[in-house]
Amino acid sequence: MRVIFLDFDGVLNSTDYFEGMHTDLGPAWQDGEDKVLDGVAIERLNRIVERTGAKVVVSSAWRLGRTARRLQRLLAGRGFEGEVIGVTERIWLDTPDRSERERGEEIAEWLGRHPAVELFVILDDDSDMGHLRHRLVRTSHDHGLLDEHVEQAVAMLGEETAQQMADEAAKAARGGR
Repeated sequence: MRVIFLDFDGVLNSTDYFEGMHTDLGPAWQDGEDKVLDGVAIERLNRIVERTGAKVVVSSAWRLGRTARRLQRLLAGRGFEGEVIGVTERIWLDTPDRSERERGEEIAEWLGRHPAVELFVILDDDSDMGHLRHRLVRTSHDHGLLDEHVEQAVAMLGEETAQQMADEAAKAARGGR
């Protein structure tokens, strides 16, 4: 299985997107939280999914207080055609201030519980990925997900052949066996 660990802010939205809307975060949220997601960036995400057969795990702060199912509906509302299969868990350090771990540690923990993952990529505008940084396609908060990032992600995940997609669908139909 191939997985995309997905951040939202700085990947699926950007300063450019908000400036193009002639709005700031406030009014966009009032129109519905899905309006904060850039449809062009979603189309780029769709291209990665289509070419690689990857599933999405949300690692964004948007996962907090939302289920994978709700995030799936939110993304689908903006045109996402892939599948959200989960979210990473927030992990707190055992320190007096209970600070959060780096996002890379949360991703590593998720991967440890899902050994079927063969390849993965992280789409994020932050670099707090620790030892997983080599799997990061780093976007910018100013511009979000661009065509060049699509190509980087596809190169890291590998393009899936029609036969591989058919085999994966058959496996899923048999309940993963």
